[in-house]
Amino acid sequence: VIPCPNPRREAETVASLIWELVAARQGDLHFGEIGVLVPTSEQDVYLQQLDAAFRSAHGIPWTQASGAAQSLRDLVEAALLLLDLAGGALTRADLLRAAAHPFLHQRLGTTPELWALLCDQAGIVARLDAQETTGTYLEGGRWTWEEGLTRLALGRFMQPEARLEEPGAMGRPVGNGSEATALLAILGPLVSDLRALSQERHPLPVWQDRLTHFFMAYLGPDPDAATEAESKAFADLLRALPQIGKLEVEGLAAPVLDFQAARPLVQQALKALLKDRSLPPGRGVQVSCYTPL
Repeated sequence: VIPCPNPRREAETVASLIWELVAARQGDLHFGEIGVLVPTSEQDVYLQQLDAAFRSAHGIPWTQASGAAQSLRDLVEAALLLLDLAGGALTRADLLRAAAHPFLHQRLGTTPELWALLCDQAGIVARLDAQETTGTYLEGGRWTWEEGLTRLALGRFMQPEARLEEPGAMGRPVGNGSEATALLAILGPLVSDLRALSQERHPLPVWQDRLTHFFMAYLGPDPDAATEAESKAFADLLRALPQIGKLEVEGLAAPVLDFQAARPLVQQALKALLKDRSLPPGRGVQVSCYTPL
């Protein structure tokens, strides 16, 4: 047991020991025969420090056997959820399910249980506005986000009391507390931006720029509070988007794709981030996680 004051020093010590051990065995021991276990709760911190330490120690090759770092997994899952929402009917259930995702819950400051109650009181079921309900069982727009959020806004700003006593769409009073304000401030713009995104048509390079701005608005890290691992995860996500531009065929006119056609290409690029940071078997130190009993 070698005591170390912090993860950085632990990583440097491990890298030094691995290099010395392999060098001392003179070809009888290879990097691919060595494993390093890190605690799951601090996976991102240790992976970052090990990466730096291995590069400094003569460029020791390594592979992340446990797949992508947790911060990147959470971020990519959140991005995929938003893409699915944009391509769907904007149902209350789907949007609140996305808001309950750990990353979006923290990033947007959501409280899904209370928001579900407010949406129920306001009569929000699906679709953005009345125009989208034509020919559906929701025709008339009474159960849409536009109508429901309008009822919440009236309940929040037109009465000084805790609740607006005029019944909402379900015949129940619509609350007007701070949670209603948060729902209006966050979900209102979000559903509008999701629907706008779903109706656009662009060449692939323009989709790259459009989605970069969209993800920066809703998934971008707080520059004052984000950890280094969170900032790196978001940078990795943005670096994945140019992959969709590489699908164009040189010499041919750039195709103009609607959102439904562009979405699977973006999803494929994002899911590729979740694959193992792998080398061929036996070629590098295997880094994985353990969960203490």
